[in-house]
Amino acid sequence: MRKYDRDDRPFMTSYPAARGIVHGAILAILLTGAPAQAAEIAQTLARCQDQTVQPKQRLAACAALIDDKALEPNMRVEALLNRGLVREAAGDTIGALEDYTAAADLDGDNELAYFNSGNVYEALGQYEDAIRHYDRAIALNGNDADFFNNRGRAWDSLGNVEKAMADFTSALKIDPKHASAHVNRALALTDQGEHTKAMVDFDKAIALGVDEADVWAARGGVNETLGRSESAQQDFAKAIALNPSHERALEGQARVQSK
Repeated sequence: MRKYDRDDRPFMTSYPAARGIVHGAILAILLTGAPAQAAEIAQTLARCQDQTVQPKQRLAACAALIDDKALEPNMRVEALLNRGLVREAAGDTIGALEDYTAAADLDGDNELAYFNSGNVYEALGQYEDAIRHYDRAIALNGNDADFFNNRGRAWDSLGNVEKAMADFTSALKIDPKHASAHVNRALALTDQGEHTKAMVDFDKAIALGVDEADVWAARGGVNETLGRSESAQQDFAKAIALNPSHERALEGQARVQSK
């Protein structure tokens, strides 16, 4: 089989927005002291969390909360996580890591601080560091499919397909509809020559709504290997429709047509 280079793989990202950790109980405590001030803090927190707000405004709102040492630690952690996400989206990886590290310093049991740090390290290609942070997130919360899926990607990037497969499978046990884990496991199975099993995961991912050129091209390659020329041709055509310059799909299409 023609092996797909790792750089061509989708390894679909999974960077969920910071999940709210500031519950009504904390705001209620604030309201018992100074209602006007508490309402202002709640509005600032809402701007910090709101992904529809302009990045500069979100950064300013988050910074106002982070710099207020009188606030509950949980609220400052929430602000740090959100500011880290804004910085990460803007390409400021150093700033994002600083925020996630500060969040972990304030709350050593916050799994998202470690998970988000792992995402940044993974994006930087520092896979050992990514795995170390994913390990900590999983130790704190072993019921989050994203944690296992992303750690599996890091293991696969290091060439440890066995550990990657174990993590993708764990993610799917937690969430059988985790499309990214299905794609990633399909790619790992393809590496192992388990093409029929890989097709099952590709099919499930596509049934769950995955519609990416890389995925169609990868499934086309598996169909080609299995001798399903017509199905391979259809997959390559779908990949090309999504990305007319997709090299793997164009090459695959040419190979199938020449047979």
